Amino acid sequence: MIDFKEYVSQLEERFDINIENFNSVFMKFLVDNEWFGIEPTWQNDILMIEPGDFEPYNRRISDFIDNYTLETDDKNSILLSMLNSKLPDTKEKLELFYQEYYVPNEIIYHLTDFLLKHLKKDVCIMKDDDVQELLAIAYDELSKQYGDILCSFIRWFKDSFKTKYLNDYYMSKRQDKSDRLS
Repeated sequence: MIDFKEYVSQLEERFDINIENFNSVFMKFLVDNEWFGIEPTWQNDILMIEPGDFEPYNRRISDFIDNYTLETDDKNSILLSMLNSKLPDTKEKLELFYQEYYVPNEIIYHLTDFLLKHLKKDVCIMKDDDVQELLAIAYDELSKQYGDILCSFIRWFKDSFKTKYLNDYYMSKRQDKSDRLS
């Protein structure tokens, strides 16, 4: 086991990384990906990891590093291509929605990333339970603004195409997320 900071330094050297605060950037990437199921440990207030645990994820780590400094447009193209490989019908409709509503690039990036991470099937074959499950995750992970746009997409999809879900969905108002902790 080695200090996490040492592992990050090794990555910076191996990939010739010149990203400001890369330690924090990489930590956020791991948290966003739930550490790929890897469980780091704390020893004397030092975060320790086993570098070999990351071997199966080297390609994803490398892709993240390579793509981190890209412009948002380029990142969006990559994410939409990945979504197309996973859920082609949803990707096609999502691009139509983005174009029809002139969705800004930053929102496209976050919403596409969220859908790529959490959608298990094309939106057209989702049932109301599936949509509710997705929105429960969105409530926890997305800002209210992005959640509202996701709900708009889900409503637009139902109004524009045949779906298995029947209801219209809206992101609930909230001051904070404390109501979810009961």
